Amino acid sequence: MSANSSRGILTLPLELHLCIIQELQAPDVLSLGQTCHTIRSAVNQRHVWETALRTTCRLNQLFEPSYYPIEDLEILELQRAALEPWRRSASFTPETPSDNPSEHEGSAPSRNTLQKEIALDVGSDQLQVDFKSVHIVPGGRYVLGMTSKYICLWDMGQTSKVSWNIRPDRLAPCSIVWAPHGTNFRTMSEPKAVNITSFRFASLNETDLHVYEVGPLPDVGPIREIAKLEGIPRDLFLNDCWLQGNSLVCDFDEGMVVWDFVESRYIAIQSRSSATVNWNLKKTTSGNKVIAWVGQNVGVWTIPPLKPLESSSVMLRGLLSEDCTDFIDFSTIYERDDGQTRYRICLPSHWYSFPPDALEYALLEKAEKTVRVERFLLDVTPTPGAATPFLMTRISSSQPMNSMYAPQKWRPYSTICGSLATMIDYPRAGIVHSAGDADRRVESMDGIQYAFKDLGALDLAAYCFCPPTGRVAYIPNESTSHKGITVVSLVY
Repeated sequence: MSANSSRGILTLPLELHLCIIQELQAPDVLSLGQTCHTIRSAVNQRHVWETALRTTCRLNQLFEPSYYPIEDLEILELQRAALEPWRRSASFTPETPSDNPSEHEGSAPSRNTLQKEIALDVGSDQLQVDFKSVHIVPGGRYVLGMTSKYICLWDMGQTSKVSWNIRPDRLAPCSIVWAPHGTNFRTMSEPKAVNITSFRFASLNETDLHVYEVGPLPDVGPIREIAKLEGIPRDLFLNDCWLQGNSLVCDFDEGMVVWDFVESRYIAIQSRSSATVNWNLKKTTSGNKVIAWVGQNVGVWTIPPLKPLESSSVMLRGLLSEDCTDFIDFSTIYERDDGQTRYRICLPSHWYSFPPDALEYALLEKAEKTVRVERFLLDVTPTPGAATPFLMTRISSSQPMNSMYAPQKWRPYSTICGSLATMIDYPRAGIVHSAGDADRRVESMDGIQYAFKDLGALDLAAYCFCPPTGRVAYIPNESTSHKGITVVSLVY
């Protein structure tokens, strides 16, 4: 055997090295570069880390323009940005009970450092600052905030380019959209990516649904309205709304509305359920299916074909009409009395890309003063001959943790490197994150631990957390001095 053939991969030309490296995730690229001088030379190519950063954005559902222009990032900045989600995930390491004897096993809070606070203002002392909701676009660069009268967009600046501590203490919005004259905004949906340069979000005022688009980014233009549906009855109570593809889905107490704002079609689906079921029920959509569940009881319905809008304005009387033939009976979904106390199921954010024809979710099971987190994959693909059109598979189950430092009911999850993270605001604001379960997608893995990072005694009215970048945006209650939105960044 010749000396060259025994060297294996080292005999390959640089072009093949790069083809192999570009298929790897950022941590694997870093590890590969530490093997030998030849491989390190191939790894330390700028376009290798540009590709690694784009792969990181895809795997963690981050908005790529958060890092634009990528050409302005030095190679060390590219490496830091590409590796940041994994390094943040590794920083959530549960402490042993001996390190915190006063805490329950698997739930120890870990000490955390915050970089400085940045106050998001409206740029004018004449405007009332009464923000009701806030969303960070995944990637940490863009922030949306809503008051009853307007919605603001802030650009925090290129992620990973400028140190957080040298950013300005206060930031004015780069764009504002106002509620129609004489009306108030009631709600704002989470932002949803259209492509790698634009995102959309929706809002509802007293009588109209609006869909807005921002982009192409990173050059921030105005928030522009791309669709409007008029004539929503004022007495309809909205539970939630979200964007799915080119449709806006609204969940009212009386039923659901699916509005394709591109092809100008809609369907109003009446729902039937008891007040008890409505209180605990979680709903979402996947493709042309409506999925609802409480505890481990699941129901799946097919959305009827959408109907063309007869005009640009429509009264959605289908929700109120007694002769409505399209309805969903949610009363068939109820919590089974099996002796277990379970919290409401929490889903990842709507930015999160679910597996094809499946949903991933978490179920919080309470026993005395501890909480266990179980993760499930719900496959809604019809199975020939099966009695039910879904298959529920347990992915993992955590160790019991102190309920004080556990994920809280009603709080949405986000993802970070395949793990789950959420922010809680009672009794102390902080971040809860599952440590070490990124690669444990098998049923036998029951040892997942959760770590709690304390953010301090913050009195919060609303908040949003972007796990891969460690950025937290929150709205203080009225008792605090700053009435706008505050953004902080976690140090890992």
